[in-house]
Amino acid sequence: LEGQPSAVRNYKRLCDMYYGRIPMDRRDMWHNHVNYYLNCHLDVDRHIGAVLDALEASGQADNTIVIFTADHGEQGGAHHLRQKGSVAFQESVNVPLVIADPRHPGSGRTDAVGSHLDLVPTILAYAGLPEAERRKLYPLLKGHDLSGVVRDPTSVGPRGSSAKPGKGSLMTYDMIATIDAEWFSRNVSKVFDAAAAQAGQEFHRGMEAFKGLVNEIGVPNLEKREMFRGIFDGRYKLVRYFGMGNYNLPASVQQLLADNDVALYDLLLDPEEMDNLANPAHPKYDEKLLAAMNQKLNALITEEVGEDKALFTPPKEGPKK
Repeated sequence: LEGQPSAVRNYKRLCDMYYGRIPMDRRDMWHNHVNYYLNCHLDVDRHIGAVLDALEASGQADNTIVIFTADHGEQGGAHHLRQKGSVAFQESVNVPLVIADPRHPGSGRTDAVGSHLDLVPTILAYAGLPEAERRKLYPLLKGHDLSGVVRDPTSVGPRGSSAKPGKGSLMTYDMIATIDAEWFSRNVSKVFDAAAAQAGQEFHRGMEAFKGLVNEIGVPNLEKREMFRGIFDGRYKLVRYFGMGNYNLPASVQQLLADNDVALYDLLLDPEEMDNLANPAHPKYDEKLLAAMNQKLNALITEEVGEDKALFTPPKEGPKK
């Protein structure tokens, strides 16, 4: 994890606390973890097969478009991490999107970039709603129709591809569950006990219980740079981590580096995302590239998020312990 933003190392500590520590040199334990994950996929695959068999038996298979996707990936041991959280490596953010259209038999793969925001526009297009009509009926709906990429997997698509990077896909993370591993390690048992105690209670009673806990143990350091905004344009990925009290839209590279912990990867030459090109000390540091990716990220945030700010006011009660 050398050279990665501190949020990545913080998440590694949380993985060890949440799921149990696996030493980096215990390949047998990592293999067992991956085998477990693959077995989960095998189990899910059986259920998907049951649905497809039922569709075939109903006689509707030739009149049905099937879409398979997921909400997040799985680190699966990459970078010695598990699950998903405050990291934006491909293992976590790259998800499957499989579309089976009986009008276009055969199979293919595409390097075109997509986003979860594109799912609804794509489904509406398959339902027969023209793009102009969609924009008229749903002017606030974000995203792009990807059905054209399904018809021609070699096309660049509306967000770009590995062959021709474009506007890219936005990645965001705003959870406080992974903030401040040091605070969590000191208070993990009390936090879990409080969560168990409030299970089944009315919401306001549960919140009162947590407020009492905050007064006792204090709040995490919410200024730690664990939130992130990121973009992948088909080749390059920029991720900037910031504190909960410092949502920002940096106008320059200097501001970007001052207010954020930054990572920049070239996935064409570095698919494992080991070299952080945003480090000014890196021999391949390219300020022009960093500025261009920052501009792309700002444009996507403005287009797809609007005003980018904290979703709630951080709690102030209790001492920081």
